[in-house]
Formats: sequence, C-alpha cells, structure tokens
Amino acid sequence: MTGVMDDNERIAAPERAEAQVTRPLAQAVVIGIGGTGAQVVGRLNGAIRGGRVDQHAVDSVEMLLFDAAADPVQQMELPPGSMLRPGVGVHTFDAFIPAGIVRQRLGADSHLTSWWDERHKLAMDPMEDGLRRDRMLGRLWFYHHSEQIRAAIAGAVTRATRIDPALAAEVDPRSRAVLPVYIVCSTAGGTGSSGFLEVVAAVH
Repeated sequence: MTGVMDDNERIAAPERAEAQVTRPLAQAVVIGIGGTGAQVVGRLNGAIRGGRVDQHAVDSVEMLLFDAAADPVQQMELPPGSMLRPGVGVHTFDAFIPAGIVRQRLGADSHLTSWWDERHKLAMDPMEDGLRRDRMLGRLWFYHHSEQIRAAIAGAVTRATRIDPALAAEVDPRSRAVLPVYIVCSTAGGTGSSGFLEVVAAVH
C-alpha cells in the first residue's frame, strides 16, 4: 500500500492527501492467532481504517482472528489506534470442553488417536479463557474447530479477491498474481504455538 500521511499533512494538502490514500489497492489476507495475533491485526486494522478514505482499500485486505479466549476484545487492552471491530473476523467458536471431545472421539478417530497423548490431564469444565500455554490442548482446540477454520479462511480469500472490475487497474499487480496470506502469532503461548501449523495446513 502507499504511505499514509498524518492528520496535519492531510489538512495542509487535501488534494495531495486524497491522491496519496486512494491508489493502489492491495489484496491480501491477514490471519492472527491468539493474543499476539489479536494485537497485530488490531494495529493493522486501525492503521488501514485510519489512513485510507476509500472503502475498497479496506475491503481488499481481509483480516481474521482465531482465539480460544471467549472474547479477546474484552480480555486485552489494545494500543491506542488499534481495533478489532469492525474490520476483523473474530472467531472464538463455542465453549470448549476438552475432556468430552477426547472421550467421544478417541479410538474412533484415527487422526486424533495418532497424536493424542492419553496421559495428558484434561479439564472437565468448559474452557473460555484461552489455552493456558498448553500446546497439546491447543492442537485439540484447532482440530475440533478445523472445518469452521477452513470455511472462515475460504470466505476471506473469496472476499479479498472480489474487486470491482472498474477498479481492477488500480490493484497492485504483485498482489493480483498470487494472493498473499500472512499469519501472525507468538510461539510462546498456547494458542499461537499450537495453531500455527494447523492454520497453515488450512490455508493450503
């Protein structure tokens, strides 16, 4: 995308600012995973919406967030200028009861059986506050929601590439040839470290 002027520059030179923020369009999908992912996509979403005056530029960059916390918007303080809503597809899904999932599927599901460690202790109650830096638990969360994750990614890719034909000439040719997909997360916690490879596989 083109550079973004600050408010003082935009007031001083409105004609130049208008030309600066409307071309070119860049198509991309950005996927955040866990708390770090929420911080990054929140900053990006806030920057795009604060610095671009054309709705097509906003729509051409699709942003998703996958987080095991029930409501990441309320559980973290985003830096000034950052925002998740509107603009980011936040996916936390339903209450996660790991013990029930394993009890119901283990043995009958060969894929789950191939990697699940039966010695792993599980909570019996629904989990809504994240994955507690537990990578085995995190992989189970992404496995359980894999179909919904793939559907969300497929929808984001479709929306990001749906550009008005009249604006096709304005699309940066580098993003037109191959749609870039950026995945942002931390490997220090439970959600990002366990979900990165799962999300990469879903993208492919």
